[in-house]
Amino acid sequence: MTRRHNDLFKMPNDIFDAPLNATELMVLAAVYSLRSRSIHKGVKYVRVNQKTIAALCGLKSTKTVSKAMDKLRRLEYIKRIDRYYDDYKKLGSYVYAIPVIRGRAFFFVNRHFLRFGLTAAQTRMYLYCCKCADSRSMRFWNSYNDICSALHLKRSAVVQTLKELVSLG
Repeated sequence: MTRRHNDLFKMPNDIFDAPLNATELMVLAAVYSLRSRSIHKGVKYVRVNQKTIAALCGLKSTKTVSKAMDKLRRLEYIKRIDRYYDDYKKLGSYVYAIPVIRGRAFFFVNRHFLRFGLTAAQTRMYLYCCKCADSRSMRFWNSYNDICSALHLKRSAVVQTLKELVSLG
């Protein structure tokens, strides 16, 4: 199976250094994975409902998405959050301003990974695997101990989550 460039999106390398929990990482990945034709002065504008983001992430509450978005804005992974009124004077979708990632401070992720129905912990592990993977072969050689120290997890949790990801394909 060949991989198309359109199926990939960029995630910043420093997301694992930030104080983000697994749910916040999942929400950030969902927003970054959305396509947008609106890019102006190094900022990508994405218009989406929080209900849609919750559905993409498998979350039950839009309140969880709202809390995650507030934290992501404070950490400047999202530059600005606007909400406009639609034609019927009712609040419409949110518009998120996301900085376009320049240089080499990113890694590629498959745009369709949210369709797999991963949990927040599995998503965090999947994103870390994508970060560590070689861009050509899509393989990585990190040990369990490397992953444990990078993600601040116990070895048993890392082994179990990787087994789950392998079984999901």
